[in-house]
Amino acid sequence: MRHESTQVAALWLRSPEPRLQAWGAYLVLRDRLTQLSPDLLALVSSHQVVAKSHSSPDSDSHDAMVAVIDTLIQLDIKVPVSELVRLNPEFPTETLILMSRLDSNDELAEGEVSAALLHVFETEDSRSNAWLAAGNLLANREAPGFAAIVLRDMVISIEVNVTSPDSMGGIGSGMSCCGVGLEHEPRSGWPEVGTYTLFDCGTPGRVGATVLAGGKDPAYFVRTVDALYGYGDAGSCGCSVDRNLVRQHYLESLLNYNDEDIPIKSESQQGIQWHGGAAFVSALQSLVQAERSAFQGIVKELLDKDFLSSEEAGSATPKFEIKIRDMRHEDKTPFPPIPDLGADVTVSIN
Repeated sequence: MRHESTQVAALWLRSPEPRLQAWGAYLVLRDRLTQLSPDLLALVSSHQVVAKSHSSPDSDSHDAMVAVIDTLIQLDIKVPVSELVRLNPEFPTETLILMSRLDSNDELAEGEVSAALLHVFETEDSRSNAWLAAGNLLANREAPGFAAIVLRDMVISIEVNVTSPDSMGGIGSGMSCCGVGLEHEPRSGWPEVGTYTLFDCGTPGRVGATVLAGGKDPAYFVRTVDALYGYGDAGSCGCSVDRNLVRQHYLESLLNYNDEDIPIKSESQQGIQWHGGAAFVSALQSLVQAERSAFQGIVKELLDKDFLSSEEAGSATPKFEIKIRDMRHEDKTPFPPIPDLGADVTVSIN
């Protein structure tokens, strides 16, 4: 019986018809026919990647690859890094899962994987879940070049509350979650396959959630088995993380800080008591200098621990966003012109 299953699966995988290819992948997974791994990988190599959404009416090729990749993941079949990089625009979740399983003890493979993950981390603008997963994998690998990108892209937001001498203020932050799928009919005549949805927060309690990449902000995925081929899942609508806070957490992880002790924070609140325009400007300049010094202290620690090269450390410059809030109760003297605080500082007054 197993021999017959192998013959049928091989015949279907080698068929030019995508629906039969999907059925062939289904049989390989069902009967664990790992000897047909070369046929699965051949389909991966021949697939023409569609960089954007698979919303085209002719989606058969995409859906056949959904079945193939599910089988590769479930049977833990290794896929060349170059193919994962090529497939990533069309299958971001699945390729990150497969990248996470490649051997980190193989220096050559590890370098290729790290380069691929760095590319995702640098270029992923729309899918915060894929960005987070790639970043977590890089942080866990302590990949060369990762810390430099974290510092380069981090924006340090400082809310400066200008108060009367007897006043105080406060701030808060958060993230929102959603997860509503879209209505879609199952594919008729196609097998049920596993599809993967990546989430970047709010998922530990979700049934079937699996950690893809752990950390202070874990990335999870959920596998759903049906004939919807991913058209009915929530996509990237899981949650939206604060990327600058996540970058702060990466620095904490690399340097063994906690949230309270790290010298720089992605978002903070500072208070300046109003004692006239000149004193205000002086206090603002001192605040910026203190933040710059704290940033350079982090750069030095990363350099000392070999997370940054000398060249990377030399080019590491902070980006500050200062938001000034007038919370004075009595003296409403207009703020003086804000002097140039440097090219790395932007200032707004609310």
